[in-house]
Amino acid sequence: MKLIDFHCHPDLYNNNFKILDNDNKIVFMTNLPVLFERYYSKFKDSENIFLALGYHPELVEEYPNYFDDFKCNLHNTRFVGEVGLDNSESNKHSFEKQLKIFRGIMEKCNSTGGKIISIHSRKAESYIFEEFINNNNIYILHWYTGTLKRLLDAMKRNENVYVSVNLDMVRTKKGINLIDAIPLEKIVLETDAPFTKESKIRYDYKILEDTSIQIAKIKECNLADVIIQIQTNSKKILG
Repeated sequence: MKLIDFHCHPDLYNNNFKILDNDNKIVFMTNLPVLFERYYSKFKDSENIFLALGYHPELVEEYPNYFDDFKCNLHNTRFVGEVGLDNSESNKHSFEKQLKIFRGIMEKCNSTGGKIISIHSRKAESYIFEEFINNNNIYILHWYTGTLKRLLDAMKRNENVYVSVNLDMVRTKKGINLIDAIPLEKIVLETDAPFTKESKIRYDYKILEDTSIQIAKIKECNLADVIIQIQTNSKKILG
């Protein structure tokens, strides 16, 4: 089993879907329901590209009226993302709108069940964790930068909470401390392409391999064991 990229934005590359012309397994984030609709027919039967239904918190201010579209499309996929909250300085003005939409999204996902949800949580993790329930949903914190204690507490309360780690994260002190502290059984990989340094110009499967190497170094583990565990985590999530 190849390593799986659990958070990627293929449509934001200038060459668009050229990066998908291989057998890499990618969870394809969309930032609005209308984009999910645009790509659905192309990828709905793909064995390697998992199209996720998203409503990005940074777009809520500009596109506030897509929640009904989100609800209408939810039955078409078990992958949800990118969704979440962003309470950073540049997005504080829209936070209440974000919160209303995110709570609506989580209510629908939690009542439906069986969803794999990639979550943006910048400076808003306390609100995010309030929406997690113990059912068969999988909650994946994308590029998590919040407090470690809140994350570990959430993982203790809910066995279906994971973190997706990218190559930029393993190069920062905060990212290294996070990876060192959380169980390897709760880690999967992401590129967040094209938003990470190595992925800005081109998409390369080697990014996932390099991320695994750095995780092994941080955790002082054998690389083969790290890869096997990450593959096991991925299989468990995908079912």
